[in-house]
Amino acid sequence: MAKNRKGICHLCGSYKKLSFEHLPPKKAFNDCPVKHYNYFMGITEGNYNNQTSQKGLGGYTLCEGCNNKTGSWYGTAFIKWACQSMNILEYTQNQPSLYYRFRIFPVRVIKQIACMMFSVNTDEFRQYHQELVKFVLNREEYYLNPDIKFFAFYNAAGFRMSGGMVKVKTNNFNMDSLEGIGESVDRIRTKIETHCALSELSFPPLGYVLTFDSELPDPRLVDISYFAKYRYDDLCSIELRLPVLPIDSPYPTDYRSRQEIEY
Repeated sequence: MAKNRKGICHLCGSYKKLSFEHLPPKKAFNDCPVKHYNYFMGITEGNYNNQTSQKGLGGYTLCEGCNNKTGSWYGTAFIKWACQSMNILEYTQNQPSLYYRFRIFPVRVIKQIACMMFSVNTDEFRQYHQELVKFVLNREEYYLNPDIKFFAFYNAAGFRMSGGMVKVKTNNFNMDSLEGIGESVDRIRTKIETHCALSELSFPPLGYVLTFDSELPDPRLVDISYFAKYRYDDLCSIELRLPVLPIDSPYPTDYRSRQEIEY
């Protein structure tokens, strides 16, 4: 059945035969069977059954044309970026603390990350982010709206992906006195909620977060949005100091350790 699976391509929007999209690419250490479950479906429907993917992490989300094009344009560069990252984790025993130099094609790397985010989300995602569609499907396209942000971190173990999530952060707000029109109000205590629309994909050795017109979801994340300013054939040496963040929580951008969660 999977060989003849048809649906809407998450990237071009055409109704076609869909191919399996590895998230991340197969040669970026995603070549073994994985077990996963939908935590949020378990909460709402009581279904915590594990699902096993023999092909690795991914799904039938892209048509063969989009899968082949993006893979040939960006896949190799992304794999080299992932291999360099894995070498750093192995060399430092998962405790990198310095800036390390990457020799990469930055725009190819970020376009592959963007392509994966389309697969993480539903096929409706593309309708609201046409600029990102153009950025991925046009090989020579570069530069992104500053409201579109990509962040990265080292992921030493486990995987997690979340699409179309809205993270709500609530802060207490205090004001000793407030003078309004004809009145004075003392000791106001209220709450301010900030919303962060985001998608996340994390698979060793790296994790990625995509946000739109939102605040930084975690101050430890490193902004790599500037990768988009380079041209397709720009091979660069870029120094990055990425943090190692745990993904023990099922919630996107929740980087508490297991001990912190259980406390």
